[in-house]
Amino acid sequence: MVQVLHVITGLERGGAEAVLASVVAGLERQEFQQCVVSLTDRGVLAQLIEASGVTVHALGMTGFSTVPRTLWRLYRVIAGLKPAIVQTWLYHADFLGLIAARLAGGGAVAWNIRGAEVAPGNLPTSTHYLISLLARLSPQPEATVFNSNAGFAAHCKMGYRPRRSVVIANGFDTQRWRPDADRRASIRAELGLNDRDFAVGMAARFHQMKNHPHFFAAAALVHMRSERCRFVLAGSGIDWDNTALVSEIERHGLEDVVLLLGERDDMPRVMNGLDCLVSSSTTEGFPNVIGEAMASGVPCVATDVGDSGLIVGDTGSIVAVADAGAMADAVLALSSATTEDMAIRVARCRARILENFSLNRMVDDYVAFYRSFSGCA
Repeated sequence: MVQVLHVITGLERGGAEAVLASVVAGLERQEFQQCVVSLTDRGVLAQLIEASGVTVHALGMTGFSTVPRTLWRLYRVIAGLKPAIVQTWLYHADFLGLIAARLAGGGAVAWNIRGAEVAPGNLPTSTHYLISLLARLSPQPEATVFNSNAGFAAHCKMGYRPRRSVVIANGFDTQRWRPDADRRASIRAELGLNDRDFAVGMAARFHQMKNHPHFFAAAALVHMRSERCRFVLAGSGIDWDNTALVSEIERHGLEDVVLLLGERDDMPRVMNGLDCLVSSSTTEGFPNVIGEAMASGVPCVATDVGDSGLIVGDTGSIVAVADAGAMADAVLALSSATTEDMAIRVARCRARILENFSLNRMVDDYVAFYRSFSGCA
């Protein structure tokens, strides 16, 4: 059995964290033993990972002052387990995992980079400095995994020079994310949507890179030309207590046609209530929400960032980041499609995920990657 130790910054809900949980569950059916280390706390995903039979260690990092203690604890875990592979996830884990593994004197180190362009203001200043340091250290790990072609290109531009690199695209659980008439009926009844309403969704936390103002600018143009469109938003910070968000809604006169759901535990159900999903991000690597929507049979309109175009293909629309008019036109085109045309598009969305971005495909790629290390075949 090959021992793989996964090190991640934390285990709260997020794209990287969800992929880690899926990889861990998939690898448990293969020839691997695994352990997961969270540099911070257990988060909401620790229990899910432990249900796969994998031990989770939480090291309690809370800030810069606790880094030395966390590094020592990580060193002790690695020295005790002596894993063949130390797979790190996200920048802070990449840095501390590399140092701890080298101090412990064993295990091939593989970084896992989940993002693409890093624009000013999108991350704390300290993280920008850390990325610069990681660029200089990037030849040190035995390999680096990127979840998108865009992420690989962006990090090379930032000075990363990985010794070996591989792109493993995210994969989606198509049993969890699937079209479901009962889910659709129940969530639309809960939200007060009738059969005539065309639900335009956005599922993203409140963050400047998600570009909610651009979404509302496009929504206003849609609303001027179609009274049947409703705008359903979900995610952390997406509620009526968020004054910055509400001011954008009021500025465009959308109060009566916007539904703010906040952070939800039933996103597969929410996704089924939508007629299209919009991603208005200014930067992405491989946006999970697009794949989740398409697996659920929901066509997408997305800005041309990261690998969004690769995921969407010919099933939806890709528009320029600053072009609210093009985004509105794409949404309106979907809202005016016939029932037959929409049924065809729904089927094509799901088929594209099944054929190209399934969970099994992603797990198989990680298995092949781990086997490729010397002594792991």
